[in-house]
Amino acid sequence: RIHWETMNIAEKKLESMDLFQLGSPATDLSIINGKLAALTHRDSLEIIESPALNGTVGSEPSRLRHTDPRARQATHMIELAGQPLEEPLASIMLVADRERMVAGLWTPWQRPNTNCEVVFQAELPASIRKFRRGRMRPLWNQARQLPKFSRLPSTLDDADILGIALDGSLTQFVQLDVHAW
Repeated sequence: RIHWETMNIAEKKLESMDLFQLGSPATDLSIINGKLAALTHRDSLEIIESPALNGTVGSEPSRLRHTDPRARQATHMIELAGQPLEEPLASIMLVADRERMVAGLWTPWQRPNTNCEVVFQAELPASIRKFRRGRMRPLWNQARQLPKFSRLPSTLDDADILGIALDGSLTQFVQLDVHAW
C-alpha cells in the first residue's frame, strides 16, 4: 500500500490524505511530471495519479494511469530525459529486472489509462541493482556542448547513466539516435 500523509502543524501529528493498493510491494518511488512512479516487485512500473500530491484532500481517490505492458521482476529505475522532445512532458524510464534485462519505457502522459510503450530493451551479462547519474567524462569534456556522433543526452544536464550490477560490475548506458543504431 502507498499512504499519503501530511503533517498537521497545529496538532503536531500526521493525518492521512490518501491510500493506494499496489499488487506487490514497491521497491522504488519517484515523482515524475506530478505523478507517482512506483516500481513494484512483480508488476514493474506503475504510474499513479493522486490528488494528495497537489495537497488536495478528499477530492478524488488515487488512480492508476499508466503501467508497464509486461510484468517484470523489476529491481530499479531511472528517468532518461534528454533534450525537449516534440511532445511536452516526454520522458523514458529505464527499468532493470532480475532476468538481466533493461527496458526503456515511454509513458504517454497525454493519454491517461494507456500502457507504457517499450521503446527498447537489451540483455546484459548481469542484473542491474541500481542506476546512478555520474560525470564520467574528463573535466575538459564536461562543458555544456551538443552531443556528437548521434549520441542523445541521457539527462537534462547530459550526465552519464551508470548501472551497478549484482556481480559488482559497472555498466555505462548511452542513448543513440535511430540512424546510429
